Amino acid sequence: MIVVMTKEAVAGEVKTRLVAKLGADGAAAFHLALVDVTFRLVASLGLPVMVRLDARAPGAVASLARGFGFDVHPQMAGGLGERLIEALGDERRVAMGTDAPTIDPQWIADAMARPEPVVLGPADDGGYWLVGTARSTPALFESIPWSTPAVHATTLDRARAADLAVGLLPRSYDIDEPADLVRLAADPRGPPSLRRWTG
Repeated sequence: MIVVMTKEAVAGEVKTRLVAKLGADGAAAFHLALVDVTFRLVASLGLPVMVRLDARAPGAVASLARGFGFDVHPQMAGGLGERLIEALGDERRVAMGTDAPTIDPQWIADAMARPEPVVLGPADDGGYWLVGTARSTPALFESIPWSTPAVHATTLDRARAADLAVGLLPRSYDIDEPADLVRLAADPRGPPSLRRWTG
């Protein structure tokens, strides 16, 4: 199963590092556009998809997910590590966000088929755009310095300490900062639907 973890498109609460360039409403609209790109990407694979939504109340993102036929469930309370443990469960699942619009959908299909108990899609900022597990592995997410450049490396260390083999996917990048919009504008893989924000 593919688990997409995302937030509702609430102005001032999403894509906050882009607010200076896009404005709060523009950043929220861009977030919703990224979510739409991601939903279309995972829907193309024909695999089961669950959306875990971080929101006080369902809104446009929940409606969009249901329009694709995806199950929508709230994210549990707690830190990101705890939320990932709960979302990934005790079976082969992959979890991903909605910030990497240039990934190849085949990479996700490959993640579902990899034999390793842990699969990671590294991101250029030191995190990862996807994490997958074949069974519940709480130790993998212990004491991770989330939102830092050390996330991927620390997760690899946790996997080695737990004697878990890791399969690595191709590297990609998230769209979080104004410089990322510039990079996206120059990337031939950039979805046409996002061009209005990258000019």
